[in-house]
Amino acid sequence: INPDKHNPDGDGVKAELHWVVLFSGGYALLFRPQYLIMLIPIYAQKLFSDDLTRWSLNSQYSIEFVPILSIALFTLLMKIKTQQKTMILATNLTLLAAFTTYSKIEQRKGYYHPDNSMFYDKVHYDRNFSISKVNNALKLIPKDAIVCAQTVLVPHLSNREFIYVYPDINNADYIALLNQNIFSGEQDDYNKKLECLLVSPFWETIYNQNSTYIFKRKKGISIASLITNANGKVIKFRAGIKASNGNIVSLQDNKLIANRNWVGPWEKFQFNIYNKRKMNLLSFRFKYVSSESQLIADKDYALEWESFTIHVLPDNKFAFQAYNGKYIKPNPQNNLLEATSDTITDKEMFEIIPE
Repeated sequence: INPDKHNPDGDGVKAELHWVVLFSGGYALLFRPQYLIMLIPIYAQKLFSDDLTRWSLNSQYSIEFVPILSIALFTLLMKIKTQQKTMILATNLTLLAAFTTYSKIEQRKGYYHPDNSMFYDKVHYDRNFSISKVNNALKLIPKDAIVCAQTVLVPHLSNREFIYVYPDINNADYIALLNQNIFSGEQDDYNKKLECLLVSPFWETIYNQNSTYIFKRKKGISIASLITNANGKVIKFRAGIKASNGNIVSLQDNKLIANRNWVGPWEKFQFNIYNKRKMNLLSFRFKYVSSESQLIADKDYALEWESFTIHVLPDNKFAFQAYNGKYIKPNPQNNLLEATSDTITDKEMFEIIPE
């Protein structure tokens, strides 16, 4: 079941995981249930996450199935009394697992780029950039710097205390990316995030050649001063939003809700600030946020109801005023953001956390 009905990329991802486990030896768990108990924590880590990439075959906690399924199969085969029956069953099981592996290399649910896994195809080894030039570009990053990098670049930068896999930027001082979204997500969304980084006032582009980008975080940038001194220039950046209840704003069925403890990919919004205090907000799916009482991110373009006024307050706090003239705050009962306040109090104050 995909709990996010507005994101069809998650449809069938969990079911595919169950079928692949079954065809890869999971049926042995019916006869050896003690090994199924061992897999319960792995299933919980994958399926109870709110990140659809973790449900799938593509990401975290998939390799842990392999040794447990293998042991369950071997213990099952050991109970067969005749060698001939053992060989027949083992051969059939091997063929079934091989067919399942091949079919899932060719195609699978969720965010998946088959070129990365098709080791038997020439396209798997093609590159549109020079590896030596990329390695030289990575040398621009100090060895002791905190880094966020694309998955394929992480091993080349990993000999340091802190490193994050993009798009989890966190407190990184440098970002290293290629122009291709190699492992997960849609290329179009990746391009939009990359374009926002290129114009963000919080990041300096120190390298942009050979399909490679190196960004360095700018220090001491104040959002309040950016807004005050905009002078008609459009300011674009991505950031998390912390509400007055102490929680981070995220999406739930396309509705903005302040119920998270940290800023992850789903909790980042693109700010488009223009005419000093006017702005639009885009969700991580690049849908515009609209303010018809409750705040909902489901619009493909921005009109009046997708326009907000941002008010700069003391202590790095901000208030957002919707098109109806009301100020935004989290509902105390369900934490959903709504434009219902006539004045700015502590409840209408937000913090902006730039990526």
